[in-house]
Formats: sequence, structure tokens, C-alpha cells
Amino acid sequence: RIERARAQELGRCGDFKSGSAKARGVRNNSNQRSIGFFDGLPPAPAPLREGDLLSPDPPLGPEEKRFLIGLARRTIERAVSQKDRLRSFDGLVDVERIPDRVKARAGAFVTLKKEGELRGCIGSILPTWPLWETVAVRGIHAALNDTRFKPVEPGELPEIGIEISVLTPPVKIAGPEAFI
Repeated sequence: RIERARAQELGRCGDFKSGSAKARGVRNNSNQRSIGFFDGLPPAPAPLREGDLLSPDPPLGPEEKRFLIGLARRTIERAVSQKDRLRSFDGLVDVERIPDRVKARAGAFVTLKKEGELRGCIGSILPTWPLWETVAVRGIHAALNDTRFKPVEPGELPEIGIEISVLTPPVKIAGPEAFI
């Protein structure tokens, strides 16, 4: 199950234009299809404990969605203006005001669109870090390090739409037939 917090109506992570031909997804070296670019986070800061993972029920509320979109926008804007990864979140987030639910660990993808076209998308499938940190770091990577695109320029920022896809923790299945 995926829950989305939208700044505006956007499509899925793997949609992009290559020249004039619209493509869905990208091909990797083994010729398998993928719908985005994955760049893992460093190892978790601490082992998972019961209650560390974001529960899908209830879904994230409007306050939590606004917080995440605002955080993604602020971190992207600062990183793009500095042309580097942020060294800290100082001035970007007041730790006392982080909604409790986004302190839980969750995987997430941050997708950037410009004029309806994919401009960057990077995420983490596994719930390695607190959701708010995952969103902040992945937003920066989507803007500056998605190798399919040039880094976002400061002049583009007003035109960039942001979508955050929050993933529930992966669940082991019996086999491919259980997936289909």
C-alpha cells in the first residue's frame, strides 16, 4: 500500500520523456524494467524495535502531509542553492515540531516534476530511517543526484512539483503467485 502526499497532481516515478518518445520506466543492465532510481541510505542508526515502523493505519493526515512536503521543499531549495548535500538540518526543521507519526521509520520516494515531466526521483524501499529524514535526504538526491538528469538549477525551483510516496514495510510473500 502506498500513500501519497501531493503538492499538485503528479504521475508515477518512472514516467519520463526521452527525446520525443514517451517512455515508462528505464531498463537496467539485465534488461529488467524498473520504475525509478534507487540509492540506499547508510545503515540504520539503531536496530529496529517494536513500534519503530510507521503504521499504515490510520493514513497520514493533512498536517503530516503538509509537514513532509514543506520539509522536502525547504531541503531541496537549500541544497540546490548550495549545490551540495546539506551538512545538517539546522534551520530547516524544528525537532520539537516534527509530527510524531513522521518520526517512525518508513521507506519513501521523492519525485520531482517540471511542467508535468519527471525531473528526478530517488527513494528508499526499506524503512531504514525516520520518515522525515528519508524525505529530506531523498529530496536532495532527487534534485541533485538522479543520474538521468542534470542537477536542478535555482531558477527551476518555482516550477518544480513534489510528490512523496510513503511505503509500508515490505512483507514476505510465499512466491510470485502470491504477488499476482
